[in-house]
Amino acid sequence: MKMDPNEVLRRAMADLGLPYQWGGSGPPKDWGIDCSGEVLRARQWTGKDLCAAKLYDLSVPVPPGEERPADLAFPIRADKRVTHVAQVVGPDHDDPRRLVVLEAGGGDQTCTTPEIARAKGACVRLVSWSRLACEVRRWTI
Repeated sequence: MKMDPNEVLRRAMADLGLPYQWGGSGPPKDWGIDCSGEVLRARQWTGKDLCAAKLYDLSVPVPPGEERPADLAFPIRADKRVTHVAQVVGPDHDDPRRLVVLEAGGGDQTCTTPEIARAKGACVRLVSWSRLACEVRRWTI
């Protein structure tokens, strides 16, 4: 289901501060949300759950400098595993070598209650990532 990127981002920004929950898809089903849950929720994806690795497979590379709001950003890992995903908000105006992304992050499988997530500072948040440390891809569904 294709959506306007600005609408996707508007929906995602509405979740700022929502606690991180490992495997969570957000209210009303869950009290929190994880990284792939946030991407799917912002797009109102109602199909089966898709993990970050599957989202990677369903997207195409975006050349550096051509990033758009709501593109997917995946941290680059030495072992090439895909374990996290965020959504591009735009360039970091303080440092053009970085991108501002919206992520459900800071947590892990131990985030089993809202209290644990809050104690870890794990939530939907805006962060700045180095363009060299992530691969940006565009959703193809």
